[in-house]
Amino acid sequence: MAEKYKVIHYLNQFFGQIGGEDSAYQEPLYKKGPVGPGNLLNSQLENAEVIGTIICGDNFASENPEKLVSFFRQVIADEKPDILVAGPAFNSGRYGMACANLCKSAKNLFGIACLAGLFEGNPAVDLFRTDIDILRTKANAAGMKEAIHNISNVVSDFSNGDLVSDANRNLFFPKGKLKNIFDKDTASDRALHILKLLVKGGEAATEIELPHIVNHEKAVLKKKLSEAEIALVTDGGLVPVGNPERLESRGASKFLVFDITGSEGLQKDKWSINHEGYDKQFVLEDPNRLVPLDALRYFEKTGKIRKVHQQVISTTGVATARAVCEKLGREIGLMLQEQNVDAVILTST
Repeated sequence: MAEKYKVIHYLNQFFGQIGGEDSAYQEPLYKKGPVGPGNLLNSQLENAEVIGTIICGDNFASENPEKLVSFFRQVIADEKPDILVAGPAFNSGRYGMACANLCKSAKNLFGIACLAGLFEGNPAVDLFRTDIDILRTKANAAGMKEAIHNISNVVSDFSNGDLVSDANRNLFFPKGKLKNIFDKDTASDRALHILKLLVKGGEAATEIELPHIVNHEKAVLKKKLSEAEIALVTDGGLVPVGNPERLESRGASKFLVFDITGSEGLQKDKWSINHEGYDKQFVLEDPNRLVPLDALRYFEKTGKIRKVHQQVISTTGVATARAVCEKLGREIGLMLQEQNVDAVILTST
């Protein structure tokens, strides 16, 4: 019997059976053999075997990606695996980012075949889909059985040296790369064929995958401004001097919340900008140009609005994936809704 391919499995603290959020700062550790969902994966593999499992807490992986990669380097040196399977992480943002980051490192730094299992709404999909192989999954662990089945089929077909083949390509997210092919029909003939199908009430897919954009109902303020509490939110990269919480200058993965209780405006000696997408000189001279706290305080004092919310929220918009923007926007909205904020002034660059 031919020697089996060696698989290393990456899991977070929850699926690695270490703990929940209380173990989110668990440093990476290595266990021989399969753990948790890895047992199901291992039982379905034909010409491969899960020889070990790397487990790491979501917070630790998110805040210390270089340490996780360094740990992985040592595991590779010791075990010499052929394949890395990360997840599936479904729609978990921190877990998904860790899986994708580790896969990218496995591929680019160590030349190891890898795949991550993610739901389409996971922010890591848009950020990493052009770099690594990402297998489609359901939104949550209810789809674990199906995800493991698909992963096992892909890994079991690894004999051709590539995880993605023509037979399983539909299981993966496309990488957005165009490939020239020859078709017996000209472009105009194919376009007319699509048009005829649509006229007859049928459905027809185009040759280009279009982004899925959801239209949302326009929000309406249901009270007077003089009765409203207004919050300030910006994607212009506002941070305290020194950027102590390390907001990214591009491709943001988070938003920050700053207390402005008692502040009449934003003072230039206390605030800075961490953003690669615009000329910051005027905002650095007067941060109120980006986040107009001084003007809003005036409206508060004159009764034009009831109250300025006690916190300002900041993130960075440039080069941030659409899925991440949706995720951050949803989290900000829910947080402000829980704090009984009535409206938001959102400033950009």
